[in-house]
Amino acid sequence: MGHGNTADTENLEKRLEWMNERGVGMHVLTLSGSMPWQWASQDAANRLARAVNDAAIEAHKAFPSRFVAGVAMPMRDPVAALRELDRVVIGTDNYARMDVEQPNALVGELKLPAEDRERILRGNAARLLRL
Repeated sequence: MGHGNTADTENLEKRLEWMNERGVGMHVLTLSGSMPWQWASQDAANRLARAVNDAAIEAHKAFPSRFVAGVAMPMRDPVAALRELDRVVIGTDNYARMDVEQPNALVGELKLPAEDRERILRGNAARLLRL
């Protein structure tokens, strides 16, 4: 929605109203272009990414056909970024709750050995990648 929007970004009902008034069917929730990864400490960036992603997951769960998330990752630390990606997209602590089937299909398309596919789908990508 960018700068200058009038939607209440903390109220999903108002966001939906704003979207409906403008004919927006689905909104990809992301941070603004001024990502905090350049200025936040690594610990703060890790916590922020988790909080942002958890909020987006909750919005998706509340309105699955209207909100999806662009995963926030603390990019200065590749290991932390991959761990957060694993947690949100293919890790077991969120994707099943989001009723998302794409992670399974994505992993299936990688043509990995069955044992590796099973490790990834059970949230063990960090161990598989030796992170």
